[in-house]
Amino acid sequence: VAVLLSGGVDSSVALELVKRQGFTPRAFYLKIWLEDELAHLGECPWEEDWDYASQVAKQSGTPLEGVSLQREYWDQVVQYLIEESRAGRTPNPDVMCNSRIKFGMFYHYVGKHFDKIATGHYARVQHFEDGAPSKLLMSPDKIKDQTYFLCNLKQEQLRNALFPVGELDKPQVRALARELNLPTQDRKDSQGICFLGKLKFEDFIGHHLGENPGRVVDFETGKELGEHKGLWFHTIGQRKGLGSATAKFTHLGPWYVAAKDVAGNILYVTNRYEEMQAPRNALDLDNLNWLSGAPPPSLASSPKLDVMIKMRHGPNMHRASLEIAPGGATAGVRLETRDAGLAPGQYAAIYHPETGECLAGGVVSDSTFLTPPFLDSREVSTVG
Repeated sequence: VAVLLSGGVDSSVALELVKRQGFTPRAFYLKIWLEDELAHLGECPWEEDWDYASQVAKQSGTPLEGVSLQREYWDQVVQYLIEESRAGRTPNPDVMCNSRIKFGMFYHYVGKHFDKIATGHYARVQHFEDGAPSKLLMSPDKIKDQTYFLCNLKQEQLRNALFPVGELDKPQVRALARELNLPTQDRKDSQGICFLGKLKFEDFIGHHLGENPGRVVDFETGKELGEHKGLWFHTIGQRKGLGSATAKFTHLGPWYVAAKDVAGNILYVTNRYEEMQAPRNALDLDNLNWLSGAPPPSLASSPKLDVMIKMRHGPNMHRASLEIAPGGATAGVRLETRDAGLAPGQYAAIYHPETGECLAGGVVSDSTFLTPPFLDSREVSTVG
């Protein structure tokens, strides 16, 4: 079994559990940092990650090898991140890292020579000897559950996956790490995009896309409030980062990002975010990826499917109804409850409402961009 060691506590415990299950592990550390691109932007903890991974492998008596996938990561993940951001959408590089790198390029170069690839993800996978499709199931730890980040895996990738900590919650993983006296037992969890380390996303995207100033406009009235530095610095539903853009009207806030007009380079904001209706409970999904390899057989008789859906990583889920187009690649979604920030480009993970099986992942369509209520978004009045 090839075990991907990141230098964190989860993958460290996963390595030990693989051994307990009777497998012979070999550990690999994926070098995906962008050394030349990011060196000048700040200090990054990659050397520290490698050091921890080395200590864990040495204590385990498991061979450890570094695999350089920097160019592949740039081509497959970072370019996607930059281009989606340029288009005004909200990308998810962690979803792409799993499907294109860990279970993609790593499998192509190394993993195919092993029975399985094991990671420290909080997720469960069921394999069947009769050849039935493997299933991806939620972790019992609803907060740490990472099936959202795995929703773009193909069936052939899922068949090769092992998630040894998937039956455990985070406190159990920490307790096991202390019991085993692992070097990573007290190491804090990493936050943010996997390849950025301690770097801020704003610094990274600003380095690659620069600034492109444009107007900040009140979504309801069309009044111009200030200037933004680039649409790619802002996400739908976000409050952070609007201080300078709405400085003259701070007393009327707080302000939230409501929509983007990419063609006109206009950032729409609102101080009535909770009152906004559409598309808080309706959206379209493109590029649906069915983890079983095909849409559910029930769609042959009815295009509608009742599901649970996650719009982002975390414990929050919505009951929803999907109306799936012929071929199963796109769907209209109606949520039973409103969501605080539906944004084109972000991933949605779809689940069976009773079993917790992750059925599919899809991308929120550009049709989910809001249209301002005033008639012509180009006729913007300037005040104050």
